[in-house]
Amino acid sequence: MLDPAVHRQFQKLQSELKEANERYKECRDDLEAREFTSQSIVGKKLIAKCRVLLEENEELGREVSEGRIHQLECELLLQKELADEMKRQLNGMLSMSMSMDRNGSN
Repeated sequence: MLDPAVHRQFQKLQSELKEANERYKECRDDLEAREFTSQSIVGKKLIAKCRVLLEENEELGREVSEGRIHQLECELLLQKELADEMKRQLNGMLSMSMSMDRNGSN
């Protein structure tokens, strides 16, 4: 059994060691990040990954654009059909109106 004062001191030292290890890891990570170059292994991997992501983004952009164009073409076709139907109905109404005018004139 440890003396309570020794136990507290031991816990304090363990806590300080843990904090020091965390600071060391942060500093090491910062150092690695600052040493990034396009010639380093990490740099080459990151550049390759960026190229892959760029290609994927371009492909997705084309797919989205093509999908939107197709959607707009479909909407345009529906609007043309609606306009044609309205023209037919208008012509029918004009014919009926002219027929009524002729019948009313007689």
